[in-house]
Amino acid sequence: MRIPFHNSDRSAVLPWQGITRPEAGFHEVHPRYTVFTFQVEFKDDVSPDPPTLVKLSEKRYAIPFADTIQLGSLQHYRQIEEAADGIGDSMEGRFNQDVVDFIAKSSNTSSDLLDSLSGTVTWQAGNMWLYCSALEPSSSSVVQRMKETFGTNYATRIGNPSDFALELGDAVGGTVPWSSLRRDGEQQLIHALQVAEGYERIVHVYHGRVLYTDDSFSIVERLNELEKSIAACFIKRNKYAWQQEYRFAVSVGAELRPDPLLVPVSPQIRELAVGEDAAESQPHI
Repeated sequence: MRIPFHNSDRSAVLPWQGITRPEAGFHEVHPRYTVFTFQVEFKDDVSPDPPTLVKLSEKRYAIPFADTIQLGSLQHYRQIEEAADGIGDSMEGRFNQDVVDFIAKSSNTSSDLLDSLSGTVTWQAGNMWLYCSALEPSSSSVVQRMKETFGTNYATRIGNPSDFALELGDAVGGTVPWSSLRRDGEQQLIHALQVAEGYERIVHVYHGRVLYTDDSFSIVERLNELEKSIAACFIKRNKYAWQQEYRFAVSVGAELRPDPLLVPVSPQIRELAVGEDAAESQPHI
C-alpha cells in the first residue's frame, strides 16, 4: 500500500536545491521503503509541457515485451570504452576542474605557488544507476544515426517522464537487497536523522535533459557538493549533443556494484510505454 505525497508547484523547498526540483513520492508500507522524485533543470526557461521520450533497443528488451529493464551504473558505462562511440565514455559522471582554480578557491595559497602548479582535479558523481532515453528525434536522419550507433531496431515512447520516474523508483525499491547494502557517507547522515522505522530505505530518482558542454565546471561551480554529484550524471561533452539524451538517475544511498541492475517491468511501467518498430517509425515533428 502506498502513502503518496506531492510538491504541486515543483518549487525548491530546501536552500541547497539549485538544479533539483522535488516532485512527488510515496512511502510503501510493505515492504517498507520510500521513493522521492526530482526534476533536474539547469535552465529556468524549461517548457511546462512534459517531453515525449524515446528508448531505442532490441525488441526483446523493450518495455512492452521484456520482463526486466536494465539500469547501468556509472562504472559500467565508463568501462565499456571499447564500445561504439556514444555508448562508452571514460568521462561518464565526471568533470574536471583546473587545479589552480580548485586550490585558489579552497585555500589562501600564495599566488607564487599557484603559478608553479598545473593539472586538473576530477570530480565524480556518487553511486547512481542510470536509465537512458532520448527526446523525441526531430528528423529521420537523427533516428537513422541513433539506430546505427546503438545497433537497435525498436522504439519505445514514454509520454510522462515524471510518472515513469516514480514507477522506476518503485521497481528499484522492491528489488534491491536492502539488508546487504553498504551505505555511503551521505546515507549514513540520513540514517542518523531518521525518526521512524522503515524510512531508512530511501530511493531518490532524478530525471531530466542532459546538458551538453565542454566547460562543465563553469556550470556546476555554484552548486554544493551534493548537487555537483547529481549534475555530473546529467552533463556530457558537446560531441554527444546530437543524441539529445534524457536520463533517469537512481540512488539508494549505498555503494553499487559495477554490473547493471535488472528491475522488473511492473504493470504500471508497461502502461506508460508505447512501442513501435523503429525501422518503420517516423519522427513526430
